[in-house]
Amino acid sequence: MPSYERALIADSGFVVSLFAPREAAHEAAVNFLAANEAPIITIQGVITETCFFLGAKGRRALLEWISRGAVTLLEIPAQAYADIGAITTRYQNLDPDFVDCALVWLAGEVKCRRILTLDERDFGTFRIKGNKRFDMIEWQT
Repeated sequence: MPSYERALIADSGFVVSLFAPREAAHEAAVNFLAANEAPIITIQGVITETCFFLGAKGRRALLEWISRGAVTLLEIPAQAYADIGAITTRYQNLDPDFVDCALVWLAGEVKCRRILTLDERDFGTFRIKGNKRFDMIEWQT
């Protein structure tokens, strides 16, 4: 997998905020995105989770955003699932979901520590390969 060190990893909370006008952080997400110049990467699981929380209009806008190439969707290969399972076990006290653990795995693989998330508790605890912390990008100012 190529390196995406300059990229930002988008977690579901950020993407939901971006496409759900009633979310408290919606305006902050829109403003952040308008000023952002870094590439944004995520995984299919984030899109699936996000669609669950959006209405038809928000889902359509999200899918159009993806189709325009505004975000790069990276694949999680089948051979990574054992590693993701190990991450789930390592952080079982947090009861992390699959998507969070897959993002931890992805961050280590593509050497990207910068994340857009609302889940500062979990992503502040998770460690990437080399025992590195995530850099939480301030976007809710």
